[in-house]
Amino acid sequence: MFSVPSWLLLIHAPGRNTLLATRFIDRLPSNIPWFHFGDVDPAGLDIGLSIRGQEPGRRPTPWIPRATSVLLATHSLPLDLPWPTRRFPPDLLNNPVLKWLIDHQRWLEHEAAVLLPGFRDELYLLGESFM
Repeated sequence: MFSVPSWLLLIHAPGRNTLLATRFIDRLPSNIPWFHFGDVDPAGLDIGLSIRGQEPGRRPTPWIPRATSVLLATHSLPLDLPWPTRRFPPDLLNNPVLKWLIDHQRWLEHEAAVLLPGFRDELYLLGESFM
C-alpha cells in the first residue's frame, strides 16, 4: 500500500487563502520539507511562492509533477496573458512541464494530475529524496 512519508507536507491552498497554511507551517519543525501543489499557471505559482513561514528559509517549493506531461496536449488550457517568466526562480523554469506550458502559452489545472498512475510514485520519490 502507498503512503506519503509522515514527515513530508504537500500543501494545496485554494485561491489566495493561505493564512491557515502559513500558520500551520510555522508550527512545524524546521526539518520538515514542504511543497505547494496547485494549478500550473501564473496565479498558481504565485500563490505557492507567496506562502512562507515566519522562520527564515521556510519558503515553499512549487511541485509540478513530471507525470503531468501526458496531460499537456489534451488537458492544458489557453492562457489569456503571456507567462510572466521573470517572476519565477530559474530552477522552477527548468521543469519540463512548465517549459512546455510557457512555450505554448497554456496552463494546467492540478486536479487531473492526482489520477495519473505515475503521480503517487513521483510523490513518494519526492518524499524519499529528503530521507
